[in-house]
Amino acid sequence: MSITVYIKPNCSLCQGVEAVFKRLNVPYIALNVEGSAEVAAAMRCQFDQASVPCVVINGLLFPETTGEAIECYLRTEGQLIGVESPLDTEALLHRRIARENTQKFF
Repeated sequence: MSITVYIKPNCSLCQGVEAVFKRLNVPYIALNVEGSAEVAAAMRCQFDQASVPCVVINGLLFPETTGEAIECYLRTEGQLIGVESPLDTEALLHRRIARENTQKFF
């Protein structure tokens, strides 16, 4: 699984997304758009996104998403088999929202 997260250090949504990956021990690459004009430009050019967090999982783009929506996506797509945490109604709603806001880029 390939995961890239475009972040800003003081972004609470970014911190929430990163917290989910860390809690679930899911490897990811974090790219700071504030720390590099090149990273910010690449995110804008490649994904037509200027806002963070911008999460890319195996080529699927999740723009301006939440940690809960990302966790729900990973669970429902079978990426977290064996990791305990039951889905609830709110998580299912996040899954639907995540799917509606997902774009294929690769």
